[in-house]
Amino acid sequence: MTARSLVTTKPGGTSGRFTWTEDTSPGPLVVDYTADMADAEPQAGDGGNFNVTKQSFDGGIINRPLDNYFAPYFHNYVADAVRGRQADLCSSLYTNSPDGFTVASQVMARTNPSRPVVDCTIAAVELRDFPDLFKRAGESLLAKQRKYRNAHAAQDYAETTLQYYFGWAPLVRDFVNVMYFGDLVDQRVAELTKLKQKGIRRRCQIGEYTAESNFNMYLQSVYRTIIGQMQKKTTERVWGFITWTPNQDFPDNAAGMRRLARDAVGGLLVDPSTAWELIPFSWLVDWCFNIGQFFAAHRNIVPATPSLVQVMRHKRTTCTSQSVNDPSDHLTMTPVNCFSESKQRATSPALISAHLQFLNERQMSILGSVGLLKSGENRINTRLGR
Repeated sequence: MTARSLVTTKPGGTSGRFTWTEDTSPGPLVVDYTADMADAEPQAGDGGNFNVTKQSFDGGIINRPLDNYFAPYFHNYVADAVRGRQADLCSSLYTNSPDGFTVASQVMARTNPSRPVVDCTIAAVELRDFPDLFKRAGESLLAKQRKYRNAHAAQDYAETTLQYYFGWAPLVRDFVNVMYFGDLVDQRVAELTKLKQKGIRRRCQIGEYTAESNFNMYLQSVYRTIIGQMQKKTTERVWGFITWTPNQDFPDNAAGMRRLARDAVGGLLVDPSTAWELIPFSWLVDWCFNIGQFFAAHRNIVPATPSLVQVMRHKRTTCTSQSVNDPSDHLTMTPVNCFSESKQRATSPALISAHLQFLNERQMSILGSVGLLKSGENRINTRLGR
């Protein structure tokens, strides 16, 4: 690794007490900006580990005239917390972004030439649930017992929610994809042709994650105590980059290429990914583990080999405070404005990992619906003495 650093300074001002002589010099220098970079050796090739971190410390300039022997004075004095570059000013907040293994699995699954658009194997197995789905929908539309439905409105809503997410939505999505199946196969043929000729390089956006925090912090403690109300915000953008190269047993004619594209788009293969999707409540496990994405990432209908995934992160943190103006003490302080930025690139394989993330609205509605139906079932069983 090659490491480089950059540090800049500025005058830190002066302060004092128990004196009648005010020091109006610029004062000693304090660090106001740092930059550190670590890069892989040039001979290692492209895509190696890379890390750069920048921090700036601005504001927090305190002024108070010398008007009393026992009182302190400040002359363009940089507050102790800023001149000391305390970690609370520039440390990043936890954004709950996925780890490298999870990101690598997502990138591989989304860019895999073998990724299905319509998973025909899973759809064929789930067809047995569609008659019951239509039957329930018809009963709901023809129901006449208004009093009963009002009494069970919560359970009706819960059942409708689950039917939408696990019945109607997948059915409609697959139906639309089947209508455009020929176009999707043509697109995959073009992708596989490019893969065979020179490989494919893909950049995949994962997401942007944000965290905010408000807290009080001692900005100055010598001669005067100044507590600032700080507002901190961290934003992290995550994406990945991968290269796919063809194997030697790639089809050598147009018919074979189209057959391969059709198998990939239609998911015409029974593999661990198919088995996992057919396991009840596997979707719930995937909220905390990336097992489903791991299987999808390693699907190998198309004979292609992935590189290690380059996981990229760009994180920015700002930490600010309000200005201070105390007329009774003739003391002022400019707002604190600190900033940190980091850019990181690290290669990672696609492995199974745990990621305990916050549930989004869709996941909360699904879990709530499952809970409502379960509680309703328990009450019925209690009344029947089961």
